Amino acid sequence: MKKFESNSLPIFYSLQNCPYAMRARMGLLMAKKEVMLRAIVTTNKPQEMLRISPKGTVPIIVFKDESVIEESLEIMIWALEQNDPEDLLYKEDSGKLFKILKLIHECDHSFRTNLSAYKYNKRYHLSEEINLRTKCEVFINKLELLLLENDYFLGSKLSLADLAILPFIRQFASVDKKWFREAGYPKLTNWLSNNMQSMLFSKTMKEYPLWLDSGQEFLFSWNS
Repeated sequence: MKKFESNSLPIFYSLQNCPYAMRARMGLLMAKKEVMLRAIVTTNKPQEMLRISPKGTVPIIVFKDESVIEESLEIMIWALEQNDPEDLLYKEDSGKLFKILKLIHECDHSFRTNLSAYKYNKRYHLSEEINLRTKCEVFINKLELLLLENDYFLGSKLSLADLAILPFIRQFASVDKKWFREAGYPKLTNWLSNNMQSMLFSKTMKEYPLWLDSGQEFLFSWNS
């Protein structure tokens, strides 16, 4: 097992299609922050990861002193506070940053809870599917209205909110693709399409061999 060296980059444990890991990867890429990526699957979690972070969820970043960042949003903010060339945090506008974090909080709590239940009901053809989708639409409608005013959720340029929320809107749209296409959210549909076709998203979704299978960790950076 690879040992940490004094000059080693932080270790980043990531799960390919986990929405939280996806947004952490986007934050790292936008910050041009280099880490060593270890790809894992939930059915075979590395003991090295569990020793350092017993809760066993990803993404996490482990530093050479074995301190850990265990939440995806914290990883994004940690990276962007060091380097934010696109000003995703709107650093000169504290009021805007408050709105960004508030919108992400709404996504991560009420919307994500309803989305998880909606996906489950859709998969097993349960009776609450439509009701749960309607609950999800409270947030979806809010995003559509925000995009009537600007190309992005909080203004004319990309923000932390767009990246943090993107993986969950992708999930919502994928639950019933036909319904979403016909549901009447043209602005959100266009926002989703544009972001998923971006170079950022392409780099975010690059696949790596599993660390436990290959024994390899990979430099994860914009230029790799």
